[in-house]
Amino acid sequence: TVGRGDADRRLWVARADISRPQWQGNVLKGIVDVVYYGAGGFSTPAMVRRCRILSQETGLRIRSYGGAGPDDASGLQNVVALLSVWCDGAEAFLPWQTLGPDAALDEHDRALQGGGAALLVPGDRFGLPVVGDLRLKAFRDGQQLIEYLTLLCRQRGLKREQVKAMLWELVPLEGQMRGSVDNADAMQFGAISAWHLAHIRRQVAEMLAAPHKP
Repeated sequence: TVGRGDADRRLWVARADISRPQWQGNVLKGIVDVVYYGAGGFSTPAMVRRCRILSQETGLRIRSYGGAGPDDASGLQNVVALLSVWCDGAEAFLPWQTLGPDAALDEHDRALQGGGAALLVPGDRFGLPVVGDLRLKAFRDGQQLIEYLTLLCRQRGLKREQVKAMLWELVPLEGQMRGSVDNADAMQFGAISAWHLAHIRRQVAEMLAAPHKP
């Protein structure tokens, strides 16, 4: 349990990737402490509710895995993906297949062949250990906005469902299923503009700074 805090020694030091939580039941209770749900866990309100019930009944911590968006599209769709799964109860998001070869510096995600997103590639040609893709910045932007929202929840006593209702008119939180739930990138999200993201972040910051009576 080194590095796992108060983790239970009886549980496996492993994670479980679940495509279809409707078949899971309680079989993982007491075996693992973290589960990563793909598109199947967040595709409909009914599946989100099912995952929440599984967490409540088994103590499993819910996280999400998915694609990082194509390299020829706006990276800000990754911000939307993080906001969406966080609002639906996920603690974290795991981009799928993010290590690329040197060829990805020239061919981008096509160099991966098996699919995924080349977020980290060797930096030998530049004399660097590794080179990062700009989509990492989008993930950081999403993480920082979620940190703001977490502070707002604590300050105002809000639930994530309430925050989702607040964001619903501002952010295209509802993803679209494309392909089988077995595919890590089956859930696709729309993007928001950079100024739109900055506006939301400023609004949340102003709410945090404003006097609030409990």
